Amino acid sequence: MKRVLITIIFFSSCAALASGDALPTKTIFYQSINFLAVVALLTWILKKKVKISEVFKGRKENFYKLMQRAQAARNEAEKIKQEFNDKLLKLEQEAKTNAERAREEALQLKNIILSDAKEISDRVLKDANATALVELEKAKQNLKDEVVRLSIDTAQEALKTKATREQINKLQNSFVDKIQVVQ
Repeated sequence: MKRVLITIIFFSSCAALASGDALPTKTIFYQSINFLAVVALLTWILKKKVKISEVFKGRKENFYKLMQRAQAARNEAEKIKQEFNDKLLKLEQEAKTNAERAREEALQLKNIILSDAKEISDRVLKDANATALVELEKAKQNLKDEVVRLSIDTAQEALKTKATREQINKLQNSFVDKIQVVQ
């Protein structure tokens, strides 16, 4: 401290002597008081600085703790996000697989239904053809029976009316023609 005071006095006296004045003791006194006040203030602040540094040190520790918690929360959030993304990807793959399986099953069902429908239509067509043939044969038989009956009726009627030989031949030819048409 003494060195500081001596340095101040020296520089002040050099400035005063250079200007040709006498030693300005009053100015040196005020400057010394101001200097001592600044030194006292700095000492007081520096003592408080220890307390302030402790406050900042506590804040720094708190800040690092909060940063660590934030980092841990971020890591946890990223982990959860990754799990959700994995689950979403898995669900999308399952959806594609299920859609493909459903298409395949639908195609198989379509083929089965078409096959069954073809078999049924073939069976119905076959039955219809068989029924048509049976009905055709019945119709032919009915026509034959009807032709025979009509021929007999016509012949009996002709015989009853005492038809001539020419009419009988005509009736016989007509009967033969009708039978041939039916066959």
